[in-house]
Amino acid sequence: MRELCYAVLMGEAGAAARRAFGVGNEIAGTIEYLSNHLNKQVTIDDMADHVGMSRAVFHRRFKEATTMSPIQFVKLMWLNNAAMKIAEGKTVSEAAWDVG
Repeated sequence: MRELCYAVLMGEAGAAARRAFGVGNEIAGTIEYLSNHLNKQVTIDDMADHVGMSRAVFHRRFKEATTMSPIQFVKLMWLNNAAMKIAEGKTVSEAAWDVG
């Protein structure tokens, strides 16, 4: 059975199988959700609701997948977004205002 699973995951359909059944799909969906809502206030409850988990389970799974709490991750996304805006030529205050 192990060899069969390995063959499927490493074969032509492997990428699709890993996306469909892989661990962390909910977290990947949350990260995409966060990227699309970066300029809005998003709570842990919003993120947990988005993937259909309780707050506690979501927090634990998110930390397992990213090694950061959801709030730490959101703050890091804000900082990276601000850094990109500064690299584009905006001032620090303009970047800070843009990312909230």
